[in-house]
Amino acid sequence: MIRPAIPFALGLFFLAYTLPDAGLGKFFQQLLKPVVKVSEQAIGAVVAQSVKLQYGVFDADPEATEWVRGVFNRIVAVSERKDIRFKITLLRPDFVNAFAAPGGHIFITRGLLQRVKSDDELAGVLGHEVGHVVAQHSMKSIKHQLVYQYIIRKLGKRSNKLETMGQIYSVFSGLRYSRKNELESDYIGARYAAAAGYNPEGMVGFLKVLKSLEHHNPSRIETSLRSHPPSARRIERISAYVAEFSSEIQKRKMNLGYNFAKKHPIKKKGKGSGKDSQPSSPSLTPTLVYSQEFDSNSNVPGIARGLKRTQDRGVFILDRGVKHSGKASQRISTFGKKKSLALATETIPVKPSSRYRVRGFIKTYQVLAAEDPLGSGAFFNLQELSSRAFLKAHQGIARQVGSTKGFIELRYEFETRKDTSSIVLEWVLRKASGKAWFDDFVLEKLGTSP
Repeated sequence: MIRPAIPFALGLFFLAYTLPDAGLGKFFQQLLKPVVKVSEQAIGAVVAQSVKLQYGVFDADPEATEWVRGVFNRIVAVSERKDIRFKITLLRPDFVNAFAAPGGHIFITRGLLQRVKSDDELAGVLGHEVGHVVAQHSMKSIKHQLVYQYIIRKLGKRSNKLETMGQIYSVFSGLRYSRKNELESDYIGARYAAAAGYNPEGMVGFLKVLKSLEHHNPSRIETSLRSHPPSARRIERISAYVAEFSSEIQKRKMNLGYNFAKKHPIKKKGKGSGKDSQPSSPSLTPTLVYSQEFDSNSNVPGIARGLKRTQDRGVFILDRGVKHSGKASQRISTFGKKKSLALATETIPVKPSSRYRVRGFIKTYQVLAAEDPLGSGAFFNLQELSSRAFLKAHQGIARQVGSTKGFIELRYEFETRKDTSSIVLEWVLRKASGKAWFDDFVLEKLGTSP
């Protein structure tokens, strides 16, 4: 039985070389035809649509959108790639993030714009992300992984064809740019900023901002969806590069064309509710909509009644020795950082355009989480659904990483969309090793007090 070694060896081969340089014979060219034919534009379109569904588009401030587009268009005008149409999208999350998808799709979060102090800083960030597209960093990695997955499926006879488009976003979201890729995009971004008429020192300044924020909130600070946080060495190198520009470029005055932070101030976190929780609304009277029972088993051992497995790569236990109240808590455990477990409710009917609050208790023990763009550690997920389709995901809300001696209460408030008819709640230990306990979980509708 030597068949398992064949896909393994071929996988290593294709992960080591780019697809055009792999020297494929006619057999493999025919075998990989569904993968090879997937264009950069097609992959980018799938990723872009998935990102918008995942995080939501920020379109509530047309002036902010025009400001960002103005800087972005100047950066794109000096880039080398004229074969694609670059697009910029503002996203809703308050965490600091910017990233690029194949095909020229660039995304930037509201949280990042709240920290920008000049157009020059914004130009550096956008130049960095455009640099990733120009260098085709993610495209090369996606092709490697899709080819690897296809070979595993084909030679393992588990599937007759690769469902390419359905796998693209999951592959993209798991990518990690190398330090070499990040530094290359730093250089490109500074060069583009200078060529577009900005001071490239803005990039250095914003990397320093990210570095300072990393100390306070490392779980959310990423200069790219898949990148390494800015190290002192990386900042030192880009500073040295910027110092090589002419004195005229280095003396350019840095201006702020639109004060996004003033229009959209950073929200303060509520005390005692976890890093990603939100303050409660004292003017709203809650009405109980859903309460999860953790004291009794379903027909599946170790899983509370009313829940079902959506990811299963570890152990589920109803723990009567560790509980916040009642008789038991739901415990989930994994033993490797790449593992994920999740339990979800059935669909819960809710009203559209209404305010709701999720409340629950989490206790963790030795949770070691891997970096992941969709969040890692122990947390709640929430999905909004219409009568016909998926609408929006609230990923990684009320998150806890590390260890807690006792249960901590985590809260999250949200307003349903105008066409939302139901939601699904999910308990997750994602890309982490360790143990997490969930207890006393409720969904409340918030109504105006009399």
